[in-house]
Amino acid sequence: MTEATADQQLDALDSQAAEMDTTPEQEAEQKEAQQEAVTISEGARSAADMMAGIMGALVDVFAPGATVSDSTKKQAADKLQPVFEKYGIALGGVGSWTVEIDAAVFFGMAGFTIYQQIQANKAEQAVNDEQGAGSGNERKYQTGQ
Repeated sequence: MTEATADQQLDALDSQAAEMDTTPEQEAEQKEAQQEAVTISEGARSAADMMAGIMGALVDVFAPGATVSDSTKKQAADKLQPVFEKYGIALGGVGSWTVEIDAAVFFGMAGFTIYQQIQANKAEQAVNDEQGAGSGNERKYQTGQ
């Protein structure tokens, strides 16, 4: 038997012994830690996807001619996910509220857009009224009425 083979066998025996030494409580803790890591990763992805969607909605509202493509949103979410994982920012704690949060963001943005349109229409109407009033007065004076 070569020295490398003997070392490999000893390493294998050591790892088997370590596995045998773990208690059921330790195994449960390890399993829970693994599940928590997966949950954080999934929650961070959900948060990143939501932030990318909000970014697109903000651009739609504040720059109506501009758009954010789906591929750009995906890239943004891909960049945000590891940051969110690092700092523990995840929607895992509010996972059941994700739909509600998304709806609130949508209706908030839609409401703001509608408000902007109403304000723009009022401003346009005020300008038209001023121009119309000026034209009417001029005609009134021109005709002597």
